Amino acid sequence: LAWCFKNHVYVLLMGDLLESATRTSIGSGVYEQEGTAQDQMEQMVCLLTPLAEAGLILGTLNGNHCDRIMQQSGVNIMKAMARELKVSYLGDACWNLFTVGKEHYTIYALHGRTAAQYDGTVLRAVENIGHSFSADIVAMGHAHKAVNGVMLIQSVVGGQVIERKKFIVVTGSYRKYDGGYWQTRGGRLAKLGSPLVKFFSDRHDIVITW
Repeated sequence: LAWCFKNHVYVLLMGDLLESATRTSIGSGVYEQEGTAQDQMEQMVCLLTPLAEAGLILGTLNGNHCDRIMQQSGVNIMKAMARELKVSYLGDACWNLFTVGKEHYTIYALHGRTAAQYDGTVLRAVENIGHSFSADIVAMGHAHKAVNGVMLIQSVVGGQVIERKKFIVVTGSYRKYDGGYWQTRGGRLAKLGSPLVKFFSDRHDIVITW
């Protein structure tokens, strides 16, 4: 977050920013989490406020962890957090249109749901979603994977066959492994972090790095 603030990097929040465990949640997270859901939200708001005030948060998606609070109380804690930060609440999935110079880029982003554990099967799940949406990027959170791929798409424009790229992105995580539930389940180690997406202003092109 400090790096994004220093380098003026825009951030799209993909959901699951809080543990939000309840007594009916799977596992022992309700006892292992640090602080109540209110404490977690206030800490996250404190962390994100500098970015929000600088206009660098493009919006936030909801996540299944925050849905735990919704299921128990009817309170949408992510929506409340977005209101406090004064950023757009994007629901479970949304379209985004970004203008960079004279170029326009579309992103279909969702928090998503998948039980896939391998990089390839997670990418395949996002690719299946991507078939329904003609976007430059289809991005999904949830899976705790730092992977991306590309699909080539052809269409006819002005009587000519035009080929373009559709990027598939699984947007990473910061979940600890040692001592966490993922280690308990025997889950695979995964690279931590977020993708850095560069949009070009002088041509329609995208580069994704980690």
